[in-house]
Amino acid sequence: METKNSFTPPSKGKSSQTVVREWEKVLLLVIAVFLSIVLFVLKGNIKADGPLNRLARNSLDLQSALTNGRPTLLEFYADWCEVCREMAFTIEEIKIQEQDTLNIVLLNVDNPQWQKELEKYNVTGIPHIELFDSSGLSMGKIIGAHTRSDIQRLIQALINKTTLPKLPGMGPVTALPQLTEEDE
Repeated sequence: METKNSFTPPSKGKSSQTVVREWEKVLLLVIAVFLSIVLFVLKGNIKADGPLNRLARNSLDLQSALTNGRPTLLEFYADWCEVCREMAFTIEEIKIQEQDTLNIVLLNVDNPQWQKELEKYNVTGIPHIELFDSSGLSMGKIIGAHTRSDIQRLIQALINKTTLPKLPGMGPVTALPQLTEEDE
């Protein structure tokens, strides 16, 4: 005879293996949520503290930089670009050292608001650095990875108003003739 007052577990009718599997699923879900939160927090902290993001957040407006009487370094970058992140340490050091003599502007190529600038400066690869003299005149550009020494030499020449050193991946900025319908 069965008594009505006896205790019955909530998993009535389920085998102990089924209960264990359900608890494993719940435990895995809790662990996955916890790890997701930890990764989100860590990624946010790493990204927010990185020199590339600090430079971008504290970047001058391009038009202001080109008209304020100081030479300007304009870098086109992307968050996912490993070379851009590596070079950001050097650019940040230069920004600190030359804060009174040099403008540094960073524009993210993945941001559609900079599309006109991407076209104007013919950005086809990153990092792409444009160098401007104190009157806003384009002096040259470099594309790709460059050493700390190379970048510092370029900046010193720009600040001292001397000829920019010739580096691999560097070229002068030249105006291309406009094509007419007859040329096409």
